[in-house]
Amino acid sequence: MIADSTKGADLDAQKALVGDLALAYNELLPQIPLWERYGNNPAPDIRVTGWPADGDPVFQNGTYNDPFVIVLMLTGQLQPKGS
Repeated sequence: MIADSTKGADLDAQKALVGDLALAYNELLPQIPLWERYGNNPAPDIRVTGWPADGDPVFQNGTYNDPFVIVLMLTGQLQPKGS
């Protein structure tokens, strides 16, 4: 099916094959997270101020997809020390 999904110029036929492949993958090969990598957010209190307390909802954001450091910078909560 993978090889067939790349053949020809019929977009509807390709969409059908890719849809079937996605369905088979999701049903037969579920993703099981085996480990989690902690993000490297090098911003200690000696250089930056404005970190929220542990347990703040902003820390529920993923480190890579919607990084909390960037959210805190964009909202102005995280500031360079001395500003």
